[in-house]
Amino acid sequence: MKKLLLSLLMVSLVFVFTSCDEDTLTPDPSTQSGSIALTSTPAGAQIWKAGVNTTKVTPDSLTALAAGTYSITLKLDGYYDTTFTVTVTGGKVESKAVTLTAMPLLIDTHSNLRLYEKNASGFSGIILSTGTRASSSGATTDLFYDGSSGKDSIYSQHLRLTTDTTNRYTDFFKGSATDLNDGIDATAYSGSSGLWKYTMPASVGNYYFIRDNNFHYAKFRVVAVGGGVPSDPDLWIEISFKYNKTAFDRRF
Repeated sequence: MKKLLLSLLMVSLVFVFTSCDEDTLTPDPSTQSGSIALTSTPAGAQIWKAGVNTTKVTPDSLTALAAGTYSITLKLDGYYDTTFTVTVTGGKVESKAVTLTAMPLLIDTHSNLRLYEKNASGFSGIILSTGTRASSSGATTDLFYDGSSGKDSIYSQHLRLTTDTTNRYTDFFKGSATDLNDGIDATAYSGSSGLWKYTMPASVGNYYFIRDNNFHYAKFRVVAVGGGVPSDPDLWIEISFKYNKTAFDRRF
C-alpha cells in the first residue's frame, strides 16, 4: 500500500512540475513587444508616430513597440497628411496599407516677362508668387537680373547689396530640358548637395528649378535676350516660368 501511495505522489509531482514549466515557457502577450509594418501608395511617405518624425519612410516598420494603440501620420509632399491609429498586440506584426490623397495641383504660369539689367530701371527683379516685376532691392523680390560688368546672370535677392534688412534666399537647380510643360517634377531641395546654387546664367537654354524663400517651387527659363546696342542700350532678358502655389509641392 505504501508503495502504491508513493507512486501516486510521484506522478502528481511530475504533473505539477510539468504544468509549471509549460506556464513558464508560454510568453505573456501583455509583456511582449510588437511591430507595425507600413506601406503607402505612393511610397516614400514620412512616418510620424505620436507627432514625432521617426525619420523612416514607407515601406518600413516600427518595431519594439509595447502593446497599445498608436497614432500614426504619413506625410508626403503634394499629398494630404493621413493620420490613423493602429493597435499593437504583443508578439505580433500589425500590417497597415494606406492610399494617400493627392492635393490639387495649383500652378500659375507667367510668360515672356522682360527684366532689365539692375542699373537700367526698377524692373530688374521678379516676385515669383505673383509674377510681378520689381526692384532688385525690394524686400519681397525673389531674384534679379544683373548684366553689368559682364556678369550676365540671374541672382538670388539676398546677394543684392542693399540697405534692406530682409534677405530672401532663392536657390536654382539646372533641369535637363527646355520645355516647361514636359511634366517633369522639381528635384527635391538639398542645400548640402552642392547642386543648388544662388545664381543661374542669363542665357537661353535649359529651364531651372527654383525654390524660393517661402518653400515654393518654380520651373523657370530664359526665353530671349537682347539690348546692349545703340538702338536698344539697356540689356534685357525675357523669362517664362511656372509657379507651384502649394508650399513644398514639387509637382509640375
